[in-house]
Amino acid sequence: MNDMKELKSLIFSALKTAGFEGRGATVRRHWAEIEWVCDIDRVPHLNRYELDVGINLNPSVPTRRANDCAVVIRADQLLAGSSGWDRDGYRSAMSLDVEMDGASREKYIVTVVDALGAVAGTNRTLGRVARLWKEGAFRHGFVSRGAVQVFSAPDDL
Repeated sequence: MNDMKELKSLIFSALKTAGFEGRGATVRRHWAEIEWVCDIDRVPHLNRYELDVGINLNPSVPTRRANDCAVVIRADQLLAGSSGWDRDGYRSAMSLDVEMDGASREKYIVTVVDALGAVAGTNRTLGRVARLWKEGAFRHGFVSRGAVQVFSAPDDL
């Protein structure tokens, strides 16, 4: 694989298989209380993609991109504490500047996207996302002031 479009297509296909819906560079998983938004974002001046993850706390008001959400974090930062996590392997798979056979690249990407889909599927309520915040899962991302107020509310969410 030596084409950025082909790599993006592989990432997009893995996201669709993991339950995300959409087209282009932005896909979503939508529930009644929240919406997980994922952007396939090309890193400027590099042959590499990142997965930006956003959590929209008001899904009745759609966001265009992950960066418009109340919580924004890169997938590799969100999954950093996961068992068996190989950040270097994932980052290599997301970059065409790193030599890697197609099967290995696909394996890393599918593994990460499946883990991301599992996190989104498990944390599909406001209360569950607040619990993630309280556990420190978003410490390397952006959490809006409004989201902090919501997450800091009593545990009756």
